Amino acid sequence: AEVVTGGYLDADLWQKVQDTAIKMFKKGQEVAANAGLILVDTKYEFGLLKTKLILIDEIHTPDSSRFWKATDYKKNPAKAEQIDKEFVRQWLLKNKKAGKVPDSLPAKVVNETKKRYASIYEQITGNKFEFEEGDVKERVYNNLLSEGLIKAGYIAMIMGSKSDLTHCKKIGAHLKDYPVTVDYRIVSAHKNGERIGEMADLFNNSIEPVVVVAVAGRSNGLGGALSANFNFPVINCPPFSDKADIQVNVYSSLMMPSATPAMTVMHTDNAARAALRSLNVRSIREQIGQEIDAMKAKLIEADNSVRN
Repeated sequence: AEVVTGGYLDADLWQKVQDTAIKMFKKGQEVAANAGLILVDTKYEFGLLKTKLILIDEIHTPDSSRFWKATDYKKNPAKAEQIDKEFVRQWLLKNKKAGKVPDSLPAKVVNETKKRYASIYEQITGNKFEFEEGDVKERVYNNLLSEGLIKAGYIAMIMGSKSDLTHCKKIGAHLKDYPVTVDYRIVSAHKNGERIGEMADLFNNSIEPVVVVAVAGRSNGLGGALSANFNFPVINCPPFSDKADIQVNVYSSLMMPSATPAMTVMHTDNAARAALRSLNVRSIREQIGQEIDAMKAKLIEADNSVRN
């Protein structure tokens, strides 16, 4: 009633959500029962794609559902073994310190959880579960990339003020033909540098490779401040107005503080190229390699033309 009166869904759509959820749950219970399991309860997440009701997130996994072994439940309902993420939850609750649950799991708990999840998969599907080896974040990155949900790399233009946006857009224009996401952000090293920490929390944990181009002139403290907090390449490309501006102010970009390396590139096209190469993404390297080959071929063609 609160869903409808609160205006979240109209009565007809809410009824459709209810009917769909119950229908899926009954089907889930049927499949689980055939595998000797009880689907105890579950969680479905619905959304709207324009006006169409859609189901999102996983369905009937150990993360969204609780499973009991039917034989255990028959023997003693109160002590039926829970072969889902309840095992993790109970471990966390038992290992609270000063009222707080741990923020990481020991290897033995991780391995036992993997074993339980694999067991559910094998019981329900009848197939052997094959564990994927390798870095988890790399696997997530490759899966998201193959589905077109992210691009190969992420380049953030971080400028000291909005007046630098035109300069940043010039750099961004040189990146339009490459599989990278280009983002524009504003933060001042001198005026609101506390926000750099917030950006670091976001960028340092990014799934995709990241490079930042710092755009700030005169006494450029931005590049060094960013580099001191980021765990990936930072490139300075100051928005100098003329050669005199370069001669007076370039040293603040060239002489970065100790242990905060940030290269300095003078022109917008080269800043874009430096950012692309710093990402060190194979697909982008291959694209750049093709461009180098084309450039060399064009020079050979020009050389031949002037000799004939």
